[in-house]
Amino acid sequence: MFRGVLLSYVGIIASAILFAIWHGVTYGVFTGNSPYMLFVAFVFGLVMGIIARNKEFGIPTTIGIHACFNLVIVGALIL
Repeated sequence: MFRGVLLSYVGIIASAILFAIWHGVTYGVFTGNSPYMLFVAFVFGLVMGIIARNKEFGIPTTIGIHACFNLVIVGALIL
């Protein structure tokens, strides 16, 4: 959604901001958890937007990176 649709309409920075807000809700930033995660999600969104715009990598690469990131985070939470 953020890379495939929004990126082409609003640009990298706005897409990263929306990505951070969306994930801020998931991380519980707005209900008392660390606002640092909002910053991490914003930076991750910026990097993924830049990669998605790159002709060599594109959206499939960002999907793979995001999936790997999620697997690492979930694995770390289990430990």
